[in-house]
Amino acid sequence: MMIKMIENVYKEMLDAFPDTLERTSADSANSESMTSSQKLVVNLDRFKEDFVKKLSSRGKPVNGLPMSCDALLYMTTHNIFFMIEFKNGNINERDIRTKALESLLMLTEKFSVTTEFTRDNMNFILVHSEDTEQMSIKNMMYKRADRFNLAYFENLYFKKVYIYSKTQFDKRFVSRY
Repeated sequence: MMIKMIENVYKEMLDAFPDTLERTSADSANSESMTSSQKLVVNLDRFKEDFVKKLSSRGKPVNGLPMSCDALLYMTTHNIFFMIEFKNGNINERDIRTKALESLLMLTEKFSVTTEFTRDNMNFILVHSEDTEQMSIKNMMYKRADRFNLAYFENLYFKKVYIYSKTQFDKRFVSRY
């Protein structure tokens, strides 16, 4: 019953903040996207802006904007959410953790759930460019969360935490889901 209610909220968010993985992965500084997938997702940056705007309209002005991940995808066939952050270039571990946590806080309020729900129903994915200095080991086809000190998020806030290069993301995630 609860998952059905959350699915409905997700559909409302998808109607209000629709985007594609390709556009949410775009790096405007380098004029490139990290995937060409046209899979429909919620644009979390636009959701964040609306979230803060609504708080301010209720007499709760917010000083500045929180950080947010790029996309939220719900796979109905697997009953699982994916919060996705695309990072082209150098990766600041603190920024990644902050984006994940601040996005999680806004989403748990929007879905009216606790982190118990996200622990069971949401995965976090960090997608990086292959030329990222910190991930230069070419033989790593799939890398778990400890590379960027994200391992503690798994089972604490998220069901699973994954790190993919953009090529791995297309091969192991986009083609699978």
